[in-house]
Amino acid sequence: MKKHLLFFLFFIPSILSAQIITFEKVIDTLGAFSANCVRETFDGGYILCGQSTYNGNDVLILKLDSTGFIEWGKTYSGPSMEAANTIEQLPDSGYLVDAGYDVGSPFAKHWLLRLDANGDTLWTKLFSLGVGDTQGFAMGVNTNNFGLTGYCNITQPANIIDAYIVITNALGNNVQQKIFVTPIQSQGYDLCKTYDEGYAISGAIATTSTTADIYLLKLDSLGDTTWTRKHDFSNIEIGNAICQTSDSGYALTGVMQNATSQYNIFLLKTDANGDTIWHKLYYSSYETNGFCVNQTNDKGYIMTGYTFSPGVNNFYNLYLIKTNELGDTLWTRQFGSPVWPDYGYSVKQTKDGGYIISGSTTRAVGGTYIYLIKIDSTGNLATGIHNPETNNAFEFAVYPNPSTDIFNIEINGINEMSALDLYNLNGELLSSEQIQVKNKKQLTFRELPDGIYMLQLTTSKSRVSRKVIVRH
Repeated sequence: MKKHLLFFLFFIPSILSAQIITFEKVIDTLGAFSANCVRETFDGGYILCGQSTYNGNDVLILKLDSTGFIEWGKTYSGPSMEAANTIEQLPDSGYLVDAGYDVGSPFAKHWLLRLDANGDTLWTKLFSLGVGDTQGFAMGVNTNNFGLTGYCNITQPANIIDAYIVITNALGNNVQQKIFVTPIQSQGYDLCKTYDEGYAISGAIATTSTTADIYLLKLDSLGDTTWTRKHDFSNIEIGNAICQTSDSGYALTGVMQNATSQYNIFLLKTDANGDTIWHKLYYSSYETNGFCVNQTNDKGYIMTGYTFSPGVNNFYNLYLIKTNELGDTLWTRQFGSPVWPDYGYSVKQTKDGGYIISGSTTRAVGGTYIYLIKIDSTGNLATGIHNPETNNAFEFAVYPNPSTDIFNIEINGINEMSALDLYNLNGELLSSEQIQVKNKKQLTFRELPDGIYMLQLTTSKSRVSRKVIVRH
């Protein structure tokens, strides 16, 4: 759902590298396409969420151990294109997932999924605001409630959009929703919980049809506005990400025009009232963009996004910037292929002082996968950069689809007895069998009426569903 380095890097190993687990992985498991968020879990592993290419694009959740080995992976389907933006682990070791549902359609909704520790669904909720599509982008988790933001259509057919907030209780029930109507339009791109159990939203607010400012809103726990701020430094500024800082202020990153109208990453530091303390623009000869910012243990900042990389195909590379407390650059790193695009969407400091980064990478035409990188505190990998491993746990294909009655089932990478269950759209179990998967299997559904069904494969570590369309 989200949105792009030079191949030239000189790797200097450090003593710390030998003490901290580092890795660089390309993950193509379950049709993995992108990882928009990664978090360290209570057991020292990682949970990531994003998008799978299955079923026209599904939500994808992967649980990994501390070395990046996949422990389980699951996809979650909707009517068309779905993708997860944010995931957070909850005190019971389960997960809360913020996603887009039927993305890109006039009926798009904000999707909230509650999962147990194994990724099984406990409940899901859909939220729709305004009069058209609702595009969800971010989530925050407070003690007693959850906050969601994005943008929605407020008029038809003029297609005017504005940012919103949805506050739910612990069961995901909507207790408050508000649209922040502005003179032209606005978008909410990120949201963070605040120390007073409220929320802060960052995004963009249009000032003319071709210009925009950074949009910053502070809300209380009920979603009521405490204050709003606009930050104007050039023709266009967009606040893609926000975090609250240790002094109760805020740090924002995104994209801003520089003096030559080039788009570059910025870092904006505000006080607790949202007023500017300082801002830095990280000038580059080429386009850069920031998608995530977090404060680090030394009170500095870590940001990720992309930078334009001139080369064979003139694409982009994943980009990292580490700064001190005043926003001065300490080091930068670039990851990715010299000929295909790579993007960084999420970065967090880990308990060992290193960093975990997720995004997407393209390795050939049409071959876009999850990019997951664990580096030490100085931005280095023990193995050296540009030598990624590839995970490919298993594939589950159903074809032809639609079919009149006979479907071919092809499953690769599983060597255990598994359950194959068929459900109708009401969730009723129609058939179930245990299969020892080798290569291919044929299923015949001659007795089923025309319609859409869900075929679910369950292994000891994963559960994956495929839509099956019967058309006699």
